[in-house]
Amino acid sequence: MTEARTVPEQPAEPLLCMDCGAELVERLAPCPSCGSDRHLIHDAPTVDRHPFQNGEVFAEKWRIERRLGAGGMATVYVAQDLSLRRRVAMKIVHGRLQSQPGMLERFEREAQFLAQLEHPHIVPVYEVGRHAGIPFMAMKLLDGVTVRDHLHARGGGLPAAEVLEILRQVCAGLTLIHSRGLVHRDIKAGNLFISPQGHVTILDFGLARDLHRTGLTRVGYMVGTPEYMPPEQARGEPVDARTDLYALGVVAFELLAGRRPFVSKNPVSLLERHLNAPVPDLTVSAPGISRALSDVVQRAMAKEPAHRFPSAPEMLAAFEAAGSKPPPPARRGRTVPLALTGAALASVGLLGWWALARRAAPPPTAPVSASASAPAPAPAPATEVQGVPEAMRDLPLPPPEEQPAAAPSPSRPAQGTLNVSATPSMNIAIDGVDWGTTPVRAALRPGGHTLSFKNDKEGLALTRSIRLERGQVRNESWRPAKGRVAFRVNPYGEVWLGAHSFGTTPMKPFELYEGRYEFRIVNAQRNAAVTRQVTVEPGQEAVVRVDLDAEAH
Repeated sequence: MTEARTVPEQPAEPLLCMDCGAELVERLAPCPSCGSDRHLIHDAPTVDRHPFQNGEVFAEKWRIERRLGAGGMATVYVAQDLSLRRRVAMKIVHGRLQSQPGMLERFEREAQFLAQLEHPHIVPVYEVGRHAGIPFMAMKLLDGVTVRDHLHARGGGLPAAEVLEILRQVCAGLTLIHSRGLVHRDIKAGNLFISPQGHVTILDFGLARDLHRTGLTRVGYMVGTPEYMPPEQARGEPVDARTDLYALGVVAFELLAGRRPFVSKNPVSLLERHLNAPVPDLTVSAPGISRALSDVVQRAMAKEPAHRFPSAPEMLAAFEAAGSKPPPPARRGRTVPLALTGAALASVGLLGWWALARRAAPPPTAPVSASASAPAPAPAPATEVQGVPEAMRDLPLPPPEEQPAAAPSPSRPAQGTLNVSATPSMNIAIDGVDWGTTPVRAALRPGGHTLSFKNDKEGLALTRSIRLERGQVRNESWRPAKGRVAFRVNPYGEVWLGAHSFGTTPMKPFELYEGRYEFRIVNAQRNAAVTRQVTVEPGQEAVVRVDLDAEAH
């Protein structure tokens, strides 16, 4: 048997990360420099390598200080306005894209959109123009990090109160955007910026669309980001405000669970899941999240736009209503009748327990991102009641707004981290929730978990029970061993495993991963076919003997 190997197509020029510009070794692998998992479509244009040097004066007005980042359309620099003596974010179109049809119109359209969207939660534009034929846009330089980076710095899902405050600000910005007949089309955690004071700003209107006009719809790569793309956008159908609300629902899931609802290195697989796969249960992905919050996210991510919220204010109202209904406290052990607890209540101090329930948690220590203007007060993280005597577990809890969930201790993460690897690549499920293909890094609650490995192509499957401690980083891997299978068929036959043919005997022995397989041996000329169960053991050779002449008679 001749082993078939697929050789990846080599690009004509280096393929670069759309976030930091570093050269990528593999097209769909995370960036080795910044870890970005923004997937590049194979015909995506690559970005420029530092076309402007630090200290260079651009358009005789701005001095380039440093490169801030890059996307599919432009590179962003930190620059000093020499006349007004203020620092700005300078967005400059990639040189290789300037000659592409519609590119300059798209860039200028983004500037026009931003110019008419004056709002505290939308990035302001100072100036738009061209220098030596190069389009540029000078915007306010924001202080902070993206919401995506803020989430990663926290090492897991954010408290529900903090997520609600982020959604409140994004919905305010989307309300204005949609009222002007525009759709952003690329709402994601990486396009939301949060300041150290908690102020959130919507960025990157390069894919925004005016519903009252027709025209540009493509940049040379897939419009939108597969991880957040609603079904109608993936199908190329008309979009409206509900398209942005679906993407914001994905953001809400990601912020609450610490991971996106659908995870895969393959953008085609991601789109297929957004089109067909049910949204994972948020109460399973993020234990402690209320059913009410999970239901709001489910509706926001409905496959059909008609089943989603019709507007950002209505979606926000649903989140706020659900946020005021925390999950019921977990009950452990046998409930003691209230009549038997009078003396116990007096001894432990009922008032002291209620004071604990109302006490606010310490503010988060991880840096937050956002704009430097009009800082909004940081949302108060939530807290939970701990150490409640068993006899008091049936007592009514304080009002919901006074009993948020507990914030993690700055010195000890509230979750653990599970790193999963496998050879060959496996699809990973944790507690029944799909986490995509290996390698997988998951932030999980402490306690027991069920870890499942699966590779349908190789017929591999394995389930393990693991336990994760608070703050623990645990590594799990599976590298199944191989054995050999040899076929001795009289007179000859074609060997099949599922839909895969290994060829016609006589053939050399071939390797398979350990496990149990069912082969089918077929001889069409003799109208004979048989099946054989074969167990492959590590380092061993299993010999399958078949007499098709005898089977035919």
